[in-house]
Amino acid sequence: MTPQARQCERCHRTIEQRGPTPVRFCPVCGQALSESQPAGAETSAARSDTRSRTSVQAVLGLILAVVSLVIQPCAFPLGLVSVLLGLTAQKSIERSAGLLVGRGYALGAVVLGLISLIVWLIINVFVRPGHHEYASF
Repeated sequence: MTPQARQCERCHRTIEQRGPTPVRFCPVCGQALSESQPAGAETSAARSDTRSRTSVQAVLGLILAVVSLVIQPCAFPLGLVSVLLGLTAQKSIERSAGLLVGRGYALGAVVLGLISLIVWLIINVFVRPGHHEYASF
């Protein structure tokens, strides 16, 4: 490590200064870098602050997916929202550098939301033939 290297307090990456201007933000997670903390000088407060937490989007998406399977009239909008929440949760978990967990919840939201959409489609398009008003000759 060079004397100008600093460590990010959030993702613990070592950031080396390149050029005459000091690096102010972590290029990985965007955390503002403290001026006084050199790389390798971790404090116990910084270590305890980096506990991972479960993604709220992933949990909410999974809950909506289960509800969409149970309450069939609301299956289409709830299933669609759960798929979108699951996909955005997966992206935010990947970008969080270990701060967010819940990849399984996000995957469950996507899978159950798609199942709910497929069941809704089967019921409303194929099973209910009288649902669509076609002209009979």
